[in-house]
Amino acid sequence: MKNVRDEVANNLQSQRKKNKLTQKALAGLLGVSHNTISQWENGTNAIDMDSLFTVCEIFKVSVNDMYGKYSNDLMESFTSNEKQLLLDYRKLNKEGMEYIRQTMEMAVSMEKYKKYASVSNVENTEIG
Repeated sequence: MKNVRDEVANNLQSQRKKNKLTQKALAGLLGVSHNTISQWENGTNAIDMDSLFTVCEIFKVSVNDMYGKYSNDLMESFTSNEKQLLLDYRKLNKEGMEYIRQTMEMAVSMEKYKKYASVSNVENTEIG
C-alpha cells in the first residue's frame, strides 16, 4: 500500500500533466519554485495544506481526489449522466456553482421532483 505522500505525489503529477502544465507553470501559479513542485511530485517533500487546497482549486478536483481516497469507488457508482453533470459543474465559476447549488436545493425540496413519493402523497392518490 502506498503512503499518503506517494499517493499525493503521483496524483499531483498526473493532474499537472492532464492539465498540460509544466512544473514551472504550476510553480508560478502557486508562488513557489519549480524545484518545490519537483520535490512534491518525487515525494521528497510533502505538499503543505494551503498549497494542496490551491492545487485542488487550480485543477478543479477534491482533496479526496488528490489523496486517492474514495474517488474510484464513488465514481464507479455514478451513471455516465451523473459523471457528466459533475464534470460540467467543475467547469463553472463560484457564481455558477452557487446558482446550481441553490437550484438543486429548491428542486429537492419540491415534492413533484422527488424520486420517491411521500406516504401522504401516495395515500391521497386515487387508484382507479
